[in-house]
This record gives sequence, structure tokens and C-alpha cells, in this order.
Amino acid sequence: MKPPVSEPDEHRLDAVLRRYEPVCGPLRIEPTPLGEPGFSGARIFRCVAGRQFFCLRVWPAGTDPERVRWIHKVLDHVARSGAHFVPVPVRTADGRTLVCDGGSVYHLEPWMAGRPCLQEETEPPLVQHAIDATAEWHRLAAGGPHPADRPSGTGPSAIVEARRRMLHRLLALRKAGAFGRLHDAQPSFRALATAVLSALDEYGPRMSRLLETACTWRVPRQPIVRDLRCQHFLFIEDRLNALIDYGATCIDTVACDLARLLATLPPLNTADRERWLNRYARLRTLTPLERRLVDLLEASGTLLSGANWVRRYCEEREPVDDSPAVLQRMQSIARHLPDLPILLDRL
Repeated sequence: MKPPVSEPDEHRLDAVLRRYEPVCGPLRIEPTPLGEPGFSGARIFRCVAGRQFFCLRVWPAGTDPERVRWIHKVLDHVARSGAHFVPVPVRTADGRTLVCDGGSVYHLEPWMAGRPCLQEETEPPLVQHAIDATAEWHRLAAGGPHPADRPSGTGPSAIVEARRRMLHRLLALRKAGAFGRLHDAQPSFRALATAVLSALDEYGPRMSRLLETACTWRVPRQPIVRDLRCQHFLFIEDRLNALIDYGATCIDTVACDLARLLATLPPLNTADRERWLNRYARLRTLTPLERRLVDLLEASGTLLSGANWVRRYCEEREPVDDSPAVLQRMQSIARHLPDLPILLDRL
């Protein structure tokens, strides 16, 4: 979890919203923020102007405004190219999509209604809409702006390289006995962490070799959502209304988005996984290496996410064992651990 922004001052929030009044009319914040900061550290507030609702996002501490401006350009390009489900940030009276005030970064976007149905169910029509939206987003974003300091085109995946380094470190920590503090953890977290560490012992070395090889694979690189989770797809009845939360958007392989989406759905069997990848490929072609990377990134994402929470408890002494959000994430990871040998055997 990144450090959250400090609780925003009410007067400062009002001053930020006044920058949008010439465009939206008088805005007011609804009394309570929408829950605690997420793992990104961002804060979200729902605002109202007349009969319109908006989302005010307070970005986490240390956010680079230039990176956020690039994300906004990508979203604007994708929406203008026909993706109705993308919330485009609102511009201030002077045409800016960001407000930087008091060391914090803010943006305002339309409030996108809907319910994250895919967290509880994998009804084919709902998953189909999510897969179609993902393929459309990728297809449109490929023609959008690219940051000057991040290579696009075809090349190795930076995310694969980061996974390789993380797994190497976790295996070294495991060998050194760095997870011994786990016996002090809350029982629910300890049981889940034990399952994750058993999987690390069984599959980590093989996964490390596969990641080493995959670091040499050259795949198309373009804007991706990166943190594409099933709960970010919002439905009104059986219609997809929105895909939200673009705070992690970067340049890399689309396989990362597909792997993250599949890993956050309730566990799928092999036939269903192939069905949805084939559906995606009809709308946006997947190369053979991209298909292989989906399996490797799904497997490594599941294992590394769980093992990293254990590391943060044991090595950094963060009290994550007492966090309901972390426990929920660990429970989801544990449900997907049986998929690891299946995914690795496909490689």
C-alpha cells in the first residue's frame, strides 16, 4: 500500500472545486469520502452540481503531474475514438485536466454509475462485455499518445523484468528464513500466508526460469490499464456502463491487462479461459508470445502478490495481517493458487 494522502482540508477541496465551476456550475462534496484510501493511496469523493454527479480524485503523495497528464491524454483519445465507457477528466475554465494545490494533485471526472457484478459472478454475457471493452480499449489506445521517456513499439516487457527481479528476491528471502515472524500473525492471515509460501516453494524456482526466458521475448508495447481488475467494470443490469480506475496506466504488453482481469475473476477452468482469450483475439489480435505471456503473468501475478504481502508483514513489519482489505485480497489469491500448475504447464 502506498502512503495515502493526508486527509484533505475542506477549504482546500472547495478551492479546487471552484476551478471547475465555470464548466460544471457550483460543486459540493457529499459528506463522507468513499471509504478508506485504496492500495494506491488515492482518495475519492463524490461531488454534485445540480443533477450531475462527479468524482474528485486526490492522487497519492509523490504523484508526478506529467504522468497524470499523459494518462488523461490517453483517456481522451480512447473516448474520442468511440469508447463510451471511459470517464474523461473534466477540464477547468483554463483548459487544464489537473489541479495542483498545496503539494497535492487533483482531477475531476464524471461519476460513472453501475455495479461491479463480476466480483460475484461470471455470467457469460457480463464477462463477454468486459472482454470486448478490454479489446476495444487496447485497440484504440494503441493509436494514442506515448510518453517520450517510455519506449513503445516491439520489445521486452518491463513488467516481466520487474516480476523476475521480485521473484528472485522473494526466493532469496525464503531461503534465508526471513518469513519466520509469520507465527505472530493473526490466524486468518497466517493460514493464507502459509498456503502462499508453500506455493512459492513448489512453483517459484520453475516460474523464475520461465520469467528469465520471457525477459527476452519481444512483444508489442502500448498504453495499458495495468491494474485491470474485474471490480473496475461497472454494469447497469447486464449492460457495461464504465471501466474505471486508470491510476496505474503505463506502456507495456496487453497480456498484463488480460492476465490481471482473468486472475481477479472467480476461478475459471481451462476451457473458459481459452474461450475469453479467443473472444479478445477476434477483436484485437494476440501474437503467440502475447498468449504465452498471459498465462505467465497470471501465474506470477497471483504468486508474487500473495508472497509480497507476506514479505511486507515479516520483513517490513507492516500490520497488514489486521487489514480487512489485505485479508480479502489474500483470500482471492488463495482461491487461484490451484491454477498455478495448470498455467505453468501451458508454457
